[in-house]
Amino acid sequence: MVETLKKPKRPVDSIAFAHFRRGRRVLSQAASLALCALCLLLDFSTARHERAWAQAGGSYTFPETGKTVSGRFLQYWTSHGGLPQQGYPVSEEMQETSDINGKSYVVQYFERAVFELHP
Repeated sequence: MVETLKKPKRPVDSIAFAHFRRGRRVLSQAASLALCALCLLLDFSTARHERAWAQAGGSYTFPETGKTVSGRFLQYWTSHGGLPQQGYPVSEEMQETSDINGKSYVVQYFERAVFELHP
């Protein structure tokens, strides 16, 4: 006699797992929405700063660090990524001698960059 195999009934655990997976997907969508809202808030914060920098003209003192960026460094900073790309200034402008050619240059340090003025 040949026995045919019957498909086993779906166990309760797999049904619960399917609901868990579906619930996780909904949680993931909620997390995505929260992340989008956070990005919008950060974008508005950066836009507020950029308006202040544009109005400052020649120089801007960052209240977060108390350091001032001015002139060509401020122009470059605002046109090449600003806060997200360069970060806050962590020093004032200063003179440094280059190890490469021994010449003195005006430099300013930022969280993620060092600006060096080559006239």
